[in-house]
Amino acid sequence: MNIVKKFFEDSDLTKVAYIIDDEKITYGQLQKKTNQYRSIYKSHDLSNNVLILLPESFELIANILACWSLGIATYHPSISLPSETIESLCKNADTKHIITNTELSTKINARANLINIDTLKLSEEDTQYTEQDINTDIFYGITTGSTGTPKMTVHSIYNILNWARVYSGQLGIDQSSTIYTTSKISFNWGVACAISMNLYNKSKCVLNTKIATPKLIKHNIETHKPTHFFTVPLFIDLLVKSKLKVDFAHVHLSMSSGDWLPAHLCTQFQDKFKKQLLNGLGSGETVSNYTFIDTCDDQNINSLGKIIPEVKMRIMKDNKVCESGEIGEIYVSSKFFSKSYLNYTDNTTYEDGWIKTKDLAYVNTNGCLVYMGRKNSIFKINGEFVNPLEIEKHILEFDGVTNCIVKPHVVENGIQKLAVDLMCSKEIDTTELRMFLNNRLENNKIPKFYNVVDEITRTWNGKTKRAVINAI
Repeated sequence: MNIVKKFFEDSDLTKVAYIIDDEKITYGQLQKKTNQYRSIYKSHDLSNNVLILLPESFELIANILACWSLGIATYHPSISLPSETIESLCKNADTKHIITNTELSTKINARANLINIDTLKLSEEDTQYTEQDINTDIFYGITTGSTGTPKMTVHSIYNILNWARVYSGQLGIDQSSTIYTTSKISFNWGVACAISMNLYNKSKCVLNTKIATPKLIKHNIETHKPTHFFTVPLFIDLLVKSKLKVDFAHVHLSMSSGDWLPAHLCTQFQDKFKKQLLNGLGSGETVSNYTFIDTCDDQNINSLGKIIPEVKMRIMKDNKVCESGEIGEIYVSSKFFSKSYLNYTDNTTYEDGWIKTKDLAYVNTNGCLVYMGRKNSIFKINGEFVNPLEIEKHILEFDGVTNCIVKPHVVENGIQKLAVDLMCSKEIDTTELRMFLNNRLENNKIPKFYNVVDEITRTWNGKTKRAVINAI
């Protein structure tokens, strides 16, 4: 088999595969451009581990598929990454070829052969697809966790196809589906939605070259009428705060992933749009999401649901399996998960077939997984461990607070006290907030310092940058 040939076989070549900025691209057009790039890259004798540095576009998708069809593993980071980070990724992957365009070529200082697609003359098609071993490494996902330092997870053809088979089956995606994702293809969630699930099922996917805004989301939802809407908490927050009315009537499933989804966003989304907002959890190591729930949990509206088929899970604490309701670290295992990072050894993540996710959670009485933050975000206050997410969940219930992050703050004699940065929709009384928390939290979990800020520091991929904030 050949992964890209599988995407195209038995497909209706007149059917729309992508709508990018309202421009429709058929499966036939996608196949033709993929084959044209294939022809050129065969003559270039591309080596493995190709960096594709292109903006969200038809060209990006066709270049990914051209390389995959030739058995060449690719990675495609965000074009907003600093040149130093891109150079570091190239060095780690021992990259010999970089596919880019004229504008972005100025960002690249790495010692590699540049292929500028603006100078290529596409004409001949190469349609001779060779057979590929199902275990061929084909894609390197870029993951940062909450640190902002990229690592690259290794995924084979087997991983990509089998994850797409299982997860899209859970979501009910088929040939009649239209996927709309606000996540870029430079992110694992974007690759999973726009390429893996979309092309595996020969469905249709709506994308944009520009970052999502409430106005753009409204346009895509009402114009292209997707059946499945995939996004991240950041855009849900913007959408529920906006005054825009959006008709979600034809959307069968709306899901947020990529970062913690506060319960109040699920409630506000449901109240405003009369649709449930589901929560998903995944990582670069697991291809993408490994949990699913088809309707919001009546015990925890933002619970992650249950583990998908063909995935095993343990909740571990102090090398023991946790009881129901006990918070511990999520361990997961599956035949279609990554087995290692590229040229990087990390025994704290991969162990005896299990991936230690560093995500904390517990299983509620409904059997659903409830997210409790990152293991490396926990710190000590007065000799006791504090989980900032536990505190943040209560702060976000206070009227006027729209976002927050709890962090340690060093005072005299090097003693750490709790502090919180608050983003607010209106002026709030922090004394009232402290009294509000007194009725909900133990004394050592109540912040002593309250700072109203304009924004919360985030990593390049939109996640709260706890490692940096905690160091400030």
